[in-house]
Amino acid sequence: MARKPANIRKQKQNGVRLLALDPGIREAVRILRDSGIDTLSSCEGRRNPGYHPKRDGAHHGDWPYVILNGTSADAFIALGAVLRQGLPVRSIEQSWFVYPEAPSVPVGPQWRITFWEKHTPP
Repeated sequence: MARKPANIRKQKQNGVRLLALDPGIREAVRILRDSGIDTLSSCEGRRNPGYHPKRDGAHHGDWPYVILNGTSADAFIALGAVLRQGLPVRSIEQSWFVYPEAPSVPVGPQWRITFWEKHTPP
């Protein structure tokens, strides 16, 4: 059986369809997945950080981020992986999320790596 070309193999990685992700966060997710990190969600953030209700509506992510699942060791492996590749990390934090659908049930902990800017491929 013939192997798929490398660019086709990279379009779907560990069950994640990379091309379905926001282009500005796709590379960070690829790096994390290549490092064995379980990513849960991601967003490339707004064009211009700062919340403007008329422009942004319900969307609330100022900065590009990836939410990941795992231990603190996994979080620091993830941090090292993206720093090693030169991505501009803004913060890493652990959170419990409370969603409107279940306002009395915190979900977590989950880790979030936030970047200063979205990735723009060369």
